[in-house]
Amino acid sequence: MTQHSEGTSMPPAFTRGFRLHHNGHVLDGAAFPSGRVFVLDDPEYGFATGATSMEELLLGYHGARVEWEPVADRTALRDRIAEALARFNGWHWAAANLADLSTPGADRYRHMADAVMAELSDAIRSAGSAVGGRQDGAQT
Repeated sequence: MTQHSEGTSMPPAFTRGFRLHHNGHVLDGAAFPSGRVFVLDDPEYGFATGATSMEELLLGYHGARVEWEPVADRTALRDRIAEALARFNGWHWAAANLADLSTPGADRYRHMADAVMAELSDAIRSAGSAVGGRQDGAQT
């Protein structure tokens, strides 16, 4: 089976893991690029709950807290953002190898990714201090 992506403007995205803390239990879950989510209620028997969004899922788990899978490190996140920017600009051929490229074009995408990360960090800090929330990027 092959995947045809010609003509698409969005880069491929991947599932992101999370843990749902609810009533003293920690449940594994996954959020898909479409926004759909599922959580394994009882992995031994294969019971799971799915929803069209995290908001919908949390309606069934009153008082639950979501712990998102952390990004491995700053460089890995920067590279992912740079690859997404390159793909968006039509550099599909280079995006997969961007981390290995040492060209002015590749450097430009890395610099843009650094700028995006700086803006996001500032926004997260501002939002966290404005509402007294967490400043580590964790979502509840």
